[in-house]
Amino acid sequence: MISIAPQARRLPVPEPEPAGYDQVLQAVKLLFDRAFARIAALEERRAAAKGADGIGVVDAHIDGDGCLILEFSDGFTRNVGKVVGRDAEPSPPPQSLVLERDADGRIVRGRLS
Repeated sequence: MISIAPQARRLPVPEPEPAGYDQVLQAVKLLFDRAFARIAALEERRAAAKGADGIGVVDAHIDGDGCLILEFSDGFTRNVGKVVGRDAEPSPPPQSLVLERDADGRIVRGRLS
């Protein structure tokens, strides 16, 4: 019969965790969970935005210099130049939102009216 008691006595005794250690781990876990969820959402958004040739526009905005910036589903960003034109009158707020869905129930188009 083999006795493991002598070997067990040589194992290091774990140090007690400092007060608040579990709270720190929980906070770090929460931050990682949020980051991974954001990454997953961005990947889904890019996959859903692919056009007929496999690449689509996922974001467009006007930067501080008045240039139109396009972000594509493959991660490429392009500055397409300065947006010019006169300021328009404010449009009335939309009264409704109409969403079109594909056979799987995913939103493929939205229209404000």
